[in-house]
Amino acid sequence: MENKNSNYKALDIRPKTSIFETYKKYNYKPHFALAEFVDNSTASFFDNKETLNEFYSSKGINGFQLKVYILYIKNETGLKIQIIDNAFGMDSANFRRAIVLGEKPKIKTGRNEFGMGLKTAATWFANKWSIKSTQLGSNEEYSVVMDIDNIVETGVDSVNVITNSVDENKHYTILTLEKLNKTLPNRNKKNLMNLLTGIYRKDILDQNISIVYAENMGGKWEDVNGNKYDKFQHIPPFSYEPVKPRIIKVGELPNVEEGTVCVKQIDETLVFNGISHKITGFIGLRDKGSRALAGFALFRRGRAIIGGFENNYRPKEIYGDSGSYTYQRLYGDINLDSFPVNQAKDGFSWDDGLEEAFIEMLIPICKEYKSIANKLRVNEESAHNNISIEQANASNQILEKVLGGTITSIDNLKSSNDIAPEILAMYSEDIKEYNNKLSSKHLDSKIVFKSGDKLNIEMFFKINTNPNPKEWLNISVLDEEFRQYKFSLNIEHKFFKPFSENSEFIIFIKDFASAYAASIIKSRVGSPSNMVDPISITDSINKYLIALAEEQNMQQVEE
Repeated sequence: MENKNSNYKALDIRPKTSIFETYKKYNYKPHFALAEFVDNSTASFFDNKETLNEFYSSKGINGFQLKVYILYIKNETGLKIQIIDNAFGMDSANFRRAIVLGEKPKIKTGRNEFGMGLKTAATWFANKWSIKSTQLGSNEEYSVVMDIDNIVETGVDSVNVITNSVDENKHYTILTLEKLNKTLPNRNKKNLMNLLTGIYRKDILDQNISIVYAENMGGKWEDVNGNKYDKFQHIPPFSYEPVKPRIIKVGELPNVEEGTVCVKQIDETLVFNGISHKITGFIGLRDKGSRALAGFALFRRGRAIIGGFENNYRPKEIYGDSGSYTYQRLYGDINLDSFPVNQAKDGFSWDDGLEEAFIEMLIPICKEYKSIANKLRVNEESAHNNISIEQANASNQILEKVLGGTITSIDNLKSSNDIAPEILAMYSEDIKEYNNKLSSKHLDSKIVFKSGDKLNIEMFFKINTNPNPKEWLNISVLDEEFRQYKFSLNIEHKFFKPFSENSEFIIFIKDFASAYAASIIKSRVGSPSNMVDPISITDSINKYLIALAEEQNMQQVEE
């Protein structure tokens, strides 16, 4: 309901309003579009933090915190998105700059330096958007409705700004997006918010800001996990857990002191084209490797431009290929406050050679930790080597029942000298790689089962860890007459990443690969011409998978 003291004032929104149509075609990603709104909120907060703290301190409240609510609502008119903050708010001049094209903020060293983000992101999201705001200490609230379709169609050059009287102690901005062009994805909303949280993780860790996502699709507020709340204000904010760095254990590396934390600070100056760029932050090695989450997060003015949660910066000149230990462990936060950014603030404008100069500067800084990473990899077993004998035996017991055969580890065959030299040679590379500790590879095994004619089939299974393989599974004939075959599971295949870091996943995919290979070989030996029938393979693998699931369930019940 409008305040009885409301008044209207026309606001000139020229230049040509047709430019709004182009904003709909921007190449935003949802989390970066939402970040445009959060940038405005945080800029308002940081530019006026001292005033806000003084105001709340006078009321006995210490440590004012910015709160940003991202609300996704379904009502009788359809879907809408609201962004509500308790920042300093806008006076009439700042409100005008938020609406009028080409109006830049007075302070150009903040996060809303271009003065375009709210307009572009709001129009990208919605055909109709409105904003209302009041500044702390003002008794006036300003609001405006931007009906983009109507503005473009009619070519109007002004919109009405409504002014209402409010309590001068209030301060907020409410942005409402309606008639949506882009909706928030139904799936992976948690990942969307993780990406947004990653962008502002420094603010969150400093407890300057809290970000809350709430959804109301049927009268009840829910968080991203579906938990229900009476009010969106009761939903806990997103948090960020800092990366745990690697701490060197006793005797783990020669000439490296026990307890050494693998993190070092960066404080450099890069001179490029006559401009000095101050570069600060840190690099380090993750305690737990992650192909998805390792890498550098590149910040500008306290806000991540590249990375932050995932999709971190990993130049090949430093990280090498995706199978390297460096690729999984090297991480860091690097501040590039003076580097130019694109308008969407989802990347740097450094194609003039600045990026190459930056990488060249980083290479010697990262050299020590790359060396440590490589030494650690020699000493540290990968996931498939962390699989215990008990885990391997449990998996083999299930497969034996499903395939109706026997499974013997290569360890046992070697110790009993019950393995042909040419077969053992297949594993010689692994014997060398793992310092003759063949027993660490408990999953390498010989699988014997019968075909339709009751004759034995022998399959030799091997795990491969070669980086960047082209095939996920290799099946080859060792001796057709004696029905001996080999199949290798390439756990470093791109499709398996980052799951191949999980030993339980490796057992799962090993069981599946065994059933798949058995189905193919069974079909082959059952054919007079050694041809593989896809229908019989499908039928066989379906039966094996059902049997696998049943046996796994029974094993869990017994445990």
